[in-house]
Amino acid sequence: YQKYNIEEQVLEITPEAVADKIRSFPCSQVILTGGEPMMQQESWVEVMKELRESNPGYRFEVETNGTYIPEPAFDSFISQDQRS
Repeated sequence: YQKYNIEEQVLEITPEAVADKIRSFPCSQVILTGGEPMMQQESWVEVMKELRESNPGYRFEVETNGTYIPEPAFDSFISQDQRS
């Protein structure tokens, strides 16, 4: 059994590159999920800002385990409603 090697498994890309990739899909609803997206709030703000600048119709939701409190800048982009 070989341990996880971060250099082989993780690809770091810029928020601009993430936004470009998202724009390549015919969608306007983006759901941030997987792992804990709230750990990268600053980078996600950059992605969401760039996407909204190119198309104000983008909507964003986040799936989180609730460990991190959203920063106001991050929260301002999130479109999902509270459901009871």
